[in-house]
Amino acid sequence: MIKKLNNTCMNEFDPDALDEVGAIKKIINSIKSSTKHENIEISKSLGRVISRDIKSTLNIPNFKNSAMDGYAINIRLLKSNKYVMRQKGVSLAGKPYTKELLNNETIKVMTGSVIPENCDAVIMKEMVDVEGTSIYFQKNIP
Repeated sequence: MIKKLNNTCMNEFDPDALDEVGAIKKIINSIKSSTKHENIEISKSLGRVISRDIKSTLNIPNFKNSAMDGYAINIRLLKSNKYVMRQKGVSLAGKPYTKELLNNETIKVMTGSVIPENCDAVIMKEMVDVEGTSIYFQKNIP
């Protein structure tokens, strides 16, 4: 005895169904572009579509900040021992370290924190070993 299956998408094929190419063509043909635009208050823009790119005239943040947790250094100040530095302080988001670094000095920086003016690189925290105030890293920074 043959068991009859209910009509489902698993056992029947609708010969009138669109294939994916036909469906995409219908979607593309249904899109209507518009060149109309209007200026509205930003508070009334929820659910609206922007008509052109908006670019800030300000750098935000307006300071050099760290993209990762790590140690800010000045490569030119890595003098005698290029793989060991002394940690002189910490720069936190909202509480920057404001002093300049001297030879073989570093400061710990957190993501988003200010990088001191005379620093030009950040070593990721995963690439260093810490013993007290000494920071060791494996390679010279390019």
